[in-house]
Amino acid sequence: AFVRLAFAAQLPLKTWGADLGNIRSGSVVLSCPITEPLTVAGTGIVMGGIIATLADVAAGLSIISGLDSPRPVTTVDFSFHAIAAARGERLEAIGEVRKPGRNFAIASTEVFVLSGENRRLCAILTATFAVAG
Repeated sequence: AFVRLAFAAQLPLKTWGADLGNIRSGSVVLSCPITEPLTVAGTGIVMGGIIATLADVAAGLSIISGLDSPRPVTTVDFSFHAIAAARGERLEAIGEVRKPGRNFAIASTEVFVLSGENRRLCAILTATFAVAG
């Protein structure tokens, strides 16, 4: 329930039409339709900042999903790598906890671009989060 509340508080993602998909302990899936306002003008390619934001939220929610008690997390640092142009119908971000911790935790996200039956990796994020006490 806390993961859903934390997702609902992410107003930019709500504006973009993002959805919270599968939630498991330590793993969360987000998806977002690729629409014109999210792309670089005239290219149909999603802006890197949009992809990084989606990936960051997926990573943070994955940490929240694995906590014993509901607590917020805050991004301390992240490394984002665009691998391929994100042009298609939807983005899918799969966040997973890599190293849980009481005060700090590490998570990563793989972001895929979906187009018809095709699914292609377009970005990777690794992040450190402060876990509220």
